[in-house]
Amino acid sequence: MKRWWLDERAHAGRGHLDSLYVAGYERKAGSGHTSKRRSP
Repeated sequence: MKRWWLDERAHAGRGHLDSLYVAGYERKAGSGHTSKRRSP
């Protein structure tokens, strides 16, 4: 049986891949989470 995995990058909205958008969202969310995002 072939396994199926969602291609998250292909289905993400443009904002979710924009580092400025993500930084603004994380700042507003106030979760205190720091991201170690790797460049594609």
